[in-house]
Amino acid sequence: MTSYSPKEAPKSLTSAILSEEQIKEFQTIYKNYYGKEINRDEAYEQGAKLIQLIEIIYKPMTKEQFQRVEKHIEEIKNPSTTVKLSQKH
Repeated sequence: MTSYSPKEAPKSLTSAILSEEQIKEFQTIYKNYYGKEINRDEAYEQGAKLIQLIEIIYKPMTKEQFQRVEKHIEEIKNPSTTVKLSQKH
């Protein structure tokens, strides 16, 4: 994924990643959390990077993957069940 600064980003990409309303909202959230104001370009850049990070790390799972995770969690919660199952094999 290509990373763009606000000045390099094509207008269509800028609009697609963060709207003006979202940039203003990011500025408000940033000010409330960190106690300092950031300009529009900085808010755009940090917001776009946050979106890119989320796109990289967020991977939806299939129903089968979710069921495997649930099974694994259950095995952790009830280790005696795991031992019994492994002794049968």
